[in-house]
Amino acid sequence: MELNKPVGKWILGIHKHNEKFISERLKDYNLNRSQSSILIYLYNNGDGINQEELTSEMGVDKSTISRGIKSLIKGGYIFKKRSQDDKRVYLIYLSDNGNKLRNLIKDTYREWFSIIMEGIPEEEVDIILKNLEILFNKIKDDEFKIL
Repeated sequence: MELNKPVGKWILGIHKHNEKFISERLKDYNLNRSQSSILIYLYNNGDGINQEELTSEMGVDKSTISRGIKSLIKGGYIFKKRSQDDKRVYLIYLSDNGNKLRNLIKDTYREWFSIIMEGIPEEEVDIILKNLEILFNKIKDDEFKIL
């Protein structure tokens, strides 16, 4: 198969517009897309997760998660608590302030999704999402090395 489509350009463009949209909508709360992605993960999967697991599950680098966590703690949206099982590990929890933004943040992501998927039949949206998940899962693990 010969690939003559600018796939990287399209993915980057979607990512950049997503970042701009989410960050603009949440700027009154001093949240950007990266930070809100951490909150969305915690809303959808539960809190009480350690930073390493969060990094692995979200498929981003440690420094991105570390910066996001520090900002979210500073903003009062999450807090860290030492694990009862392993005193060397800190677990991340949503604060009351973080929980108060749950509906706003989820609605913001739903709005973005509605905008980009508008006009695409639901069965095609399902196919797009399934294939994006497959691609993401192929590259999120540390085992995947391009270089």
